[in-house]
Amino acid sequence: MNRALKRRQEKHTQKGAETHQLTTKNTGLSATRLKTLSELMIKARKVYDAGDKPLAEKYCMQILALHPSNADAYNLLGGVALSASKYEKARQLFVKAIELAPETDSLYVNYGIALKFLELHEQSLAVFDHALKLSPKNVEAMNNRGSSLITLGRFDEARVCFEAALKLDPTYTKPLLNLGGMTKHTKENENTKTLLSYETRPKKLSVDNEINLQFALGKCHEDLGNFEESMSRYVKANSLKRQQLNYDMAPVLKNFSALKNTLVAGPWTEEVGVGCPSDVPVFIVGMSRSGSTLVEQILDSHSEVFGAGELTVADKSFAKLKLLKGIIPTDPEARKAVCSNFTKRGEFYVEQVQKRAPNARRIVDKMLFNFKQVGLLYLILPNAKIIHCKRNPIDTCLSNFKILFASNMDFTYDFEELGRYYLAYKELMDHWETIFPNKILTVEYEDVVQDVEGQAKRIIEHCDLSWEEGCLDFYKSKRAVHTASATQVRQPIYNSSVGKWQRYGDAINPLIDALKPILD
Repeated sequence: MNRALKRRQEKHTQKGAETHQLTTKNTGLSATRLKTLSELMIKARKVYDAGDKPLAEKYCMQILALHPSNADAYNLLGGVALSASKYEKARQLFVKAIELAPETDSLYVNYGIALKFLELHEQSLAVFDHALKLSPKNVEAMNNRGSSLITLGRFDEARVCFEAALKLDPTYTKPLLNLGGMTKHTKENENTKTLLSYETRPKKLSVDNEINLQFALGKCHEDLGNFEESMSRYVKANSLKRQQLNYDMAPVLKNFSALKNTLVAGPWTEEVGVGCPSDVPVFIVGMSRSGSTLVEQILDSHSEVFGAGELTVADKSFAKLKLLKGIIPTDPEARKAVCSNFTKRGEFYVEQVQKRAPNARRIVDKMLFNFKQVGLLYLILPNAKIIHCKRNPIDTCLSNFKILFASNMDFTYDFEELGRYYLAYKELMDHWETIFPNKILTVEYEDVVQDVEGQAKRIIEHCDLSWEEGCLDFYKSKRAVHTASATQVRQPIYNSSVGKWQRYGDAINPLIDALKPILD
């Protein structure tokens, strides 16, 4: 998403220069201040493109101090907020930019993306439609319209959008990736033929579009059974993507260790009456591509459950927590203050999620990264249900390696880093399961594939709900699915993803070497 946003911002900049050129007359600024304004915007875009979002934000604030009605600055600030996963803030900033430049189609595309991340998919679709009304040839709007339609399960309409986007601009390759994610490639398929034709096209693509193309070709050759060629494409795609990232794994691993070393086994894990007593929340945690969306679909198919998707509410709930040594003090006054804070933080979480489904008996939060915070979750919500989704380590990591994620998955583009991250994740989850025995339900993807009914009943029972046969019709659900598994979970259960790694031979040895400490 961030790469596409950068392209749209550049596009908006060009269009802005044509449609609302800033002058001394329409800004009220002197020539000197106008020059300063222009120089600041150039600096802001440059550092944003280089990945320095805090400095870009600083320059934008200086721009707005000079010129409070600068749409470009609000647009760039919206991009900064999106990159930090502050989706509501991004939405507000894009709305402000639109108020200042209501005829600029690219701003509506950015606004629509913010709405998508807020899981307001019907609204995002309407916004993309408006962008296309302003500019019918806006390829970004057309592609994102298709993405929203996929999320809503409207696949035929989505396919039309992606094919239209390719006709608008054949060098914009994101639609090729999206089309491949919807169906299995065959030699007879016209979209497959179109994709393979790019292998012999002499025209050079931008790095972003080359990345999209290589991921798309990886999926294509995999479907066609050309596994060596498929992995070659995936490796090239990931290498190009990794080169774009300023990612350091050391602080991530340090954070994992700090959580494990702070929240150690002790009396606090057995405390009664601490935290918010609500049993509404259900958390699904684990690694991406571990079958978590399938588990959420099973739960959401129950009449008393609402699947809320990937929420950021838990992080907000933890924001004001200050942990002391021993977690819960023995001193009565200190204990009272600390426990009161735990309760307030839990109440805040419940209040926020219940706004989405006030009458639901259980609300499912599928923010997988909450695996880092299981100890904190039990402090503020001791009666919450936690489900840990697991899958074969190699299959899990390989499936991540084959996906071009929207954001926040920088560890997935290098086999060694991916393996190290998986080891750290497993070590932390083993820690939680040790200090909270019999509280976390582990669901193995391979077990679900072999016995979907038996595993579905385990999941429903863990959530203290009565069994409903409708939970086996999870693939018929019309709910929006905003993950890389959006198409798969609308199909009956399948086992074609089990043991996939064995097809690739020596090409994935770097991953296997990284995972050796936990492989049988």
